[in-house]
Amino acid sequence: DPIVTLIIAGYILWLAFTEVGSVARILMLGVPPEIDVEELIAAIRKIDGVEDIHHVHVWAIDENRNSLEAHIVVPDDMEPDAKAVKDRIRALVRERFGVTHTTLEIERASECHEFGNAKSIGHHIGHQH
Repeated sequence: DPIVTLIIAGYILWLAFTEVGSVARILMLGVPPEIDVEELIAAIRKIDGVEDIHHVHVWAIDENRNSLEAHIVVPDDMEPDAKAVKDRIRALVRERFGVTHTTLEIERASECHEFGNAKSIGHHIGHQH
């Protein structure tokens, strides 16, 4: 009986340790391992109507859902809410990268104080919203 108990306990511990990495990544809002953020940024920059992208945050909401938050710079003459651009970005990240939740902030090129000079991933220290 003690040997069977040790085998079962060992099996349970082994299963627990194999899940620790993914659980820690979710709790720490880490980037899902299957998503290359630089590739995602490059793909979004190629979308018609996107002049730049910065303050990109990608994280796992849970085991099956990933999230993207980003500031998208569009031309000054684009429609006020840039719905077409947001729809194209959402479709791209869902189909190609498996990101099912997106929060996109639209900025006009003339109004974006960091256009062409912003940090792509994350925030500058002291950055204010």
